Amino acid sequence: MSNLRRDIHSAFEVIEPPIGGMPERVVQTVLADKRRRRKERMVSRLRISLALVAALLLVAVIAGAAITWNSLHNVSPAGGFRMTTQQQTELAVLEARPFVLPTIQQGTACPYTPINNDGTAVTTQAGSGPVFKLTGVTVGRTDRGSWYSPTLFYVARSPGLVLVRGRDLVTNQPLVFAQYSLGPSAAIATGPQLGTDQLNGKKIQLHPEAVLPDQSQSPQNNNADLILMFAVPRPTLCWGLQWDGPGFSGTFVNGWDSLENKGP
Repeated sequence: MSNLRRDIHSAFEVIEPPIGGMPERVVQTVLADKRRRRKERMVSRLRISLALVAALLLVAVIAGAAITWNSLHNVSPAGGFRMTTQQQTELAVLEARPFVLPTIQQGTACPYTPINNDGTAVTTQAGSGPVFKLTGVTVGRTDRGSWYSPTLFYVARSPGLVLVRGRDLVTNQPLVFAQYSLGPSAAIATGPQLGTDQLNGKKIQLHPEAVLPDQSQSPQNNNADLILMFAVPRPTLCWGLQWDGPGFSGTFVNGWDSLENKGP
């Protein structure tokens, strides 16, 4: 009987060999697979996080570039003016035009632009057109000088922007412009920001030029007058404005005979 029992056990061992630690190896394999999958999930989450960070950085860079562009080419909320890419190119072409304003020697009489009447609806005007200076008033004084605001009249001959620049005719010092601060104006101070000033209790941004809108796009000037605002430095007795537009350039010159005539 004992021999028969041994033979039966031997037969079973032949049919079903001993597992020799197989359960432990199965458990280790399962645990290793879990660790591998956990690691893969962590790497995947890290990749998603890095991709999200990269996307946010890209958005920040684009936003920063937009802010920089707006600071360099000021867009006035008051005027509601937004330059298109075509207008930015157009403005760059106008900026490349040379100054045709005269230069004079210290002590020379300022060549004022005469006031005239050419029979239009405007009773008094200065300049040869198509941009005319109508009226002007000093709106305040700061360390930069007297802030002067002339109202312009523009008879458009062709579609396009009009660039306005100015300078002291003796020293060639450029005039700085700011957005008219006493009400709406369709004339927009633009160009690189040159700093700020405080005028009549308001903070104003300084720019080297201004633009008049394309009359074919806004023939009513958005119900706003074309009012500039720029600083005439204290020593300046003779200054001029130059406007460059589609197919034309024009100038306006004004000043004082002495600092006493100029006032405080």
